Amino acid sequence: MINLLFMHLRLIICTVVLFSIAFIVSSIRFLLWMIDGTEYSKFVMCIMLHGHILCLYLIRLFTGIKIDLLGFKDIKNIRSESGSGFIVFAKHESIIDPFLIIPRIGDICLILKTWVMIMPIFGLIAISYSKKLVIVSGKPNVMDVRKFVRKSAKALKNGLQMMVFPQGHRTPVNSSVDEFPYKIGGILMTMKASGAPLLPIALNTGSAWGRGLMPNRFDGHVMCELLEPIYYKSGEEKEAIFKAIKIVEDKTKELTQSVC
Repeated sequence: MINLLFMHLRLIICTVVLFSIAFIVSSIRFLLWMIDGTEYSKFVMCIMLHGHILCLYLIRLFTGIKIDLLGFKDIKNIRSESGSGFIVFAKHESIIDPFLIIPRIGDICLILKTWVMIMPIFGLIAISYSKKLVIVSGKPNVMDVRKFVRKSAKALKNGLQMMVFPQGHRTPVNSSVDEFPYKIGGILMTMKASGAPLLPIALNTGSAWGRGLMPNRFDGHVMCELLEPIYYKSGEEKEAIFKAIKIVEDKTKELTQSVC
């Protein structure tokens, strides 16, 4: 009983600290934008990156969960090779997934559901680290799809990266594609409109911190891996998506099995 109370106390402290860091980072960005109109200066990016590193350390300190971000050191080379923006095609198992991925991508256009905007910690972090926001209702309708495609294609052509979780929501560990299918309609239309390559990301976050606000366990090893980009020719967009799905699913299973 005492151990359980102690673990929950650690989580509460970690939550308070993370919220404080998110608030400070977003405040600095907003103040600098108010002063000189520089929304994404090098100084702001430096503050955000170091704030992200500190948050990862605090998560390890207070929850015992080790976090490894693999392959993200190559992000600059990938961006220079693509010559334009790319579509981040990521698995989604945990509430912490956006927090792990977004700060390391840079110059990102984020597709957010309306309710995510009001989340006290992760919503604030997501908003702080994104350069452009596209707000959708999260319900399937024609207006949302048109807005998604129009604004995403424009952002990609302007050199921004578009972040999507193609399954639409957090999925349980070891769940199948049949149970939680990938929603590729809007992504397919965006690819046809922009020609942007796909950048797959696999992870095993659900093994330690699942779909809820609380971790599954106060230990464990979380890995989030940036995979090789997928380029395609006009007319091959659907094949590229199916290839990305297979790569992400296979690598996610591999990462999950490695910590079991």
